[in-house]
Amino acid sequence: MKKRKIAIFLGLILLLATLLRFWGIVGSDLKHDAAINSVRAFGWFDFLAGVGQTSPLVWFGSIPWWANLSFHDHPPLVFLIQRIFFAVFGDSVLVALLPFLLGGVILTFLIYYFVSKFKDKKTGLMASFIFAFSSYSVWLSRTGYLEGVEILFVALSIFFLISFIYSNKNKFLFFWALTLGLALISKYTAIFLIPASLVTFLIYKRSTFKQKKFYLSLLLILVILSPVIFYNYQVFITRGHFDAALSSMVGMHPEDFSVISSRGVNDNFGSNSTSIFNSLWAISSQPFSWLFILSIVYFLFKLFKKRSDVFENILAINFLFLLLMFLFAGPAVRFLSLATIFIDIFVAILLVDIFMMVNEKKWLKYSLISLLVLVFGFEFFYSINTNILIKPIGTSGLYFSSARFYETGFDRLEQYLKQNVFSQKLQKKRITKLIDGQADVDLKAGQIILFDERVNWFPRMWHIDKYIHYYHQPLVFFSDLDRTVPGDQDMIGYLADYGVKDFWLVAAGPAGIAQTDNQSYNELLDNLEQYLSQAGVEPIEEIKNWDNQVSFKIYHFQTK
Repeated sequence: MKKRKIAIFLGLILLLATLLRFWGIVGSDLKHDAAINSVRAFGWFDFLAGVGQTSPLVWFGSIPWWANLSFHDHPPLVFLIQRIFFAVFGDSVLVALLPFLLGGVILTFLIYYFVSKFKDKKTGLMASFIFAFSSYSVWLSRTGYLEGVEILFVALSIFFLISFIYSNKNKFLFFWALTLGLALISKYTAIFLIPASLVTFLIYKRSTFKQKKFYLSLLLILVILSPVIFYNYQVFITRGHFDAALSSMVGMHPEDFSVISSRGVNDNFGSNSTSIFNSLWAISSQPFSWLFILSIVYFLFKLFKKRSDVFENILAINFLFLLLMFLFAGPAVRFLSLATIFIDIFVAILLVDIFMMVNEKKWLKYSLISLLVLVFGFEFFYSINTNILIKPIGTSGLYFSSARFYETGFDRLEQYLKQNVFSQKLQKKRITKLIDGQADVDLKAGQIILFDERVNWFPRMWHIDKYIHYYHQPLVFFSDLDRTVPGDQDMIGYLADYGVKDFWLVAAGPAGIAQTDNQSYNELLDNLEQYLSQAGVEPIEEIKNWDNQVSFKIYHFQTK
């Protein structure tokens, strides 16, 4: 294949990868773990709910110097990368997701580069093409889970390991150590790389264990991990356990992390195996999933017949250890997203090998091309339907993944509050003590923003709570205020007596309520909305969700 032709194909693949990852991101909500991780990275503020999953800030009332080295539930690298992006570009949803979006595009190129190096250009182009548009890989980039950055270092570590085996050049040994360390300090689930690498050395380069530079490379890994090592040492001597993720891995279930105490290593192999299968099946279309299963069968056949090459064998070793790791801890969809590297490369190798076998039989070749167009075409539609369209088409599970995310209007709510309610001169404050991050409302200033906290907690952390923690806007949750209001006085009258004249109320609409188990709280909000309606106060703005249903109702009124 000519260089010009390859360059054109690769350019189109990278353009496709970019479009599918960036399309529609601006204006979307920041959801689930991406929201809570981003709000903490934004101010290097390690705090969640304060109960059931606590952190050094809660334990000590202020941040010990060593607590800045990591976070209570994850290692710090992805947070640090996000913080750098925030410092340079500001605090939008696009910026929060930018490391993950760019990571997906970069990995698309790296897959082409390394697969072409170890296999051939056709397989490299096919693998990068599949990774560019496959639903699972696009989903990973757009959701903002830590795995979206971790997978980049995981892939590089495997590729550099293979480079060392092929070339025996020590620089690749150090690159392997560097990227393995970066993968681990992104998220501990990269730990499968360690046994996979050691087995690879044992099989293909046993002399490595006798080389001084191998042990220097291990020292490099320890240097990279030193912030996490020292952080966990300090947590252990002060609290008697490690951080939340490491505690789960070693079987600790401390009260400091009681909310997530059920996580960790277990021997429920049957259940965990089912979770692995369901997670691999969950994000991809059924035709593509069957194609992946076929590629695994083909790989096993090649291994059994000893027809696989070193590149394929090392990929298989790493994939096996990834699955073995999750066999002891059933994975959620986001955890097993690391498998997308192997899925897409395995499928590419299968397809290129098949086309090489039938190349002389035109009728069979064109039949396979037609079938592949249908499979890829449906996966492309499935990917867009799962990851990009605001309102999906068709049936969940068949035409789009049940693990897709939906827009509930949080970003539009935030933009409205920034333009119409919040101070126009927001000044971010550094949090060093627990009290610094709490609501600090000056009732004598005359304005208050009452917020209904029945909404989804995850996006609320980014789109609302950050204005309490970092900007000290006059935001108050109803449950906090309700505890201070005497039983014989209404809330509005109580605040008016303190000098509040300008009231904003953000109430959850029918589609925005995520928590309904607190009956007294529900009655409080219902009574307040009835009171406002009887007084002639109607919502001045309604924010709707993906299905055009009301998620938020914004009221504004003033008292004399």
